[in-house]
Amino acid sequence: LTETVATIAARAEALRSQVEGAPDLEAWIEETQGYAGGGAMPMLALAGRALALRSRRMSPDQLAGRLRAGATPVLARIDQGAVLLDLRTVSEDELPKLAAAVVAGASYERAPPSEAVD
Repeated sequence: LTETVATIAARAEALRSQVEGAPDLEAWIEETQGYAGGGAMPMLALAGRALALRSRRMSPDQLAGRLRAGATPVLARIDQGAVLLDLRTVSEDELPKLAAAVVAGASYERAPPSEAVD
């Protein structure tokens, strides 16, 4: 909860650079608003940054599902047609593994024909 926006933004940019160039995947940084719930600070708004993803070959639901089902499960949310990865609780050490999971999940070659988007 104590991460600064600048720290989260730097982490998001580092992840973006690691997934950059993945076929059929767009990646950019989005401003986000998260919330801490319960306890002494119910619904405390927390400014942050997320890596936003959009596949040119599959829907956001399909991409998010493939990320969840991968060898390294990645939990994301969908907002305005983009898959968002909130990086508030991701450490620098976890970025390479997360990047590999994103690239694998977005890989159209791995998608079964029933998941393909024309």
